[in-house]
This record gives sequence, structure tokens and C-alpha cells, in this order.
Amino acid sequence: MVETMAFNYSMAIQSINIFATGTAVYLMGRLNRRTFYLFGTSTICVAQVIIGILGVVGGTNVAAGIAGMMIVINLGFKLSLGPACYTMISEMPNSRLRAYTIVLARGSYILVSVVTNQIIPRQLSTTAWNWGGKVNTPGSYPSLRLTI
Repeated sequence: MVETMAFNYSMAIQSINIFATGTAVYLMGRLNRRTFYLFGTSTICVAQVIIGILGVVGGTNVAAGIAGMMIVINLGFKLSLGPACYTMISEMPNSRLRAYTIVLARGSYILVSVVTNQIIPRQLSTTAWNWGGKVNTPGSYPSLRLTI
């Protein structure tokens, strides 16, 4: 991807973050959590399957389509799963259990982030594993399981 397109993509992601978080705060009082989670997992699952298909098909203009789907994934997360998970932790009835839950969740998040941040660049790199967009094909299976 050309540097200017990468910059535009980054700006689009940040704009989506601001817009979607504000919209999610508005919608959180009007919709139940199940609707939020179903919308989020469904959106992310469909976008990951599309990215996987684009990665298998290949071609010269696939990068723009994959970037667009990555924006859709970010929109789906920021509009649903992201804000909703933070409110659920604060609703734990016991303050000691809440503290343990937060520590366990944060530790798990950091552990998974370390592993993910080591594996994904290797999967995407043309000099290492060279999977490209095909990385999202197995990545959509957990989303599909959560949706069903």
C-alpha cells in the first residue's frame, strides 16, 4: 500500500473510533447487551470471511478492499463489543470479585497481545510466511462460533 493510502487508512480508523464510540454510548441505553454482542460478532465474522476470500482471490486492487473491511471490523468492535465489555465488568456484584476479574482479564489480554503481536507480522510479511489476507480465514472461526 502506498504511504499516502496508509496514512488515509489510519485517519479513517481514528475517525471511525471517535464516531463509533460516541454512537455506542448513545445506543447503550437503548439496546440490550445481547443485541450489542450479536451485532459485533456478526459484523466482525462477516468482514473476516470477506478479507479471507479477498486474500485467496488476490490481485492488484485487493489491498483497498482489505483495508475497507478492516475499517468495518474496527467499526463493528467500537460500536458494540468494545464499549459493552467495559460496562459489564463494573456491574460485578462483589468488589473483591470485580478486582480479581479485572486483573485476570487484563493479564489474559496482555498475554494474548504479546503472542498476537509476534505472530501476525510474520503471517502478513512477504518475506516470512506470506499469508497476506488469507490470515483472516482461520481468524473468522472463533467469531463464527461466538455468533452461533
